[in-house]
Amino acid sequence: MKITKRQAKSILIKRDDERAHTFANTGGMLLGADHDIKSLHKSIDESFVCKLTGDVAQGMGHGLAVIPSKDCSQKEILFVETDMEKFKRLKKKNKK
Repeated sequence: MKITKRQAKSILIKRDDERAHTFANTGGMLLGADHDIKSLHKSIDESFVCKLTGDVAQGMGHGLAVIPSKDCSQKEILFVETDMEKFKRLKKKNKK
């Protein structure tokens, strides 16, 4: 489900260290790292589109997919840790 960049920023996890966990699906494995919130905001601003993720990523607490370009590969999509309560509210709101 496509969401606005503003909505994407609104569901980012709010941790005390101002960071959020991310991962990319590199094919044979998941590659994860923590990113500071400011750099994630920049990635969201520069992205082609942001989407809510599917059940598997949601189950790992990563409800946001940041897609950098129209023709990017699966490996380039960044899955971002989200506040799952905010995620659920947004998902419910967007289904209406």
